[in-house]
Amino acid sequence: MFCQGYMVIFTLCVLVNISYGAQAIRKPVPKPAELADQPGCYEPDLKTVLPYDKPYLSKDCSQYICHNNGEIVISSCGSVFVGEGQVQVKGNKSLLYPDCCDSVKPKDP
Repeated sequence: MFCQGYMVIFTLCVLVNISYGAQAIRKPVPKPAELADQPGCYEPDLKTVLPYDKPYLSKDCSQYICHNNGEIVISSCGSVFVGEGQVQVKGNKSLLYPDCCDSVKPKDP
């Protein structure tokens, strides 16, 4: 019984620890002719080809991951819920994702 409770708490901690914000999926976009020979996914906003399965961190506080099916998963900061006894901490926009995202911390006593 104790072990089951421990696993639930561990699972919740892992889920909270990796859930930073919003995600979008960009469907495959044809590559321009000059980039057609490069393996990976073309990201038109970045004007580059991203390699398969390797996170790309952009300066706009986002992470891009190109998948083998040509789709790109774009992760960015989402809203944070500030509960009772907590305060919002502004993210440092000079850092890369997810360190640039806002977070919450307990209020000082």
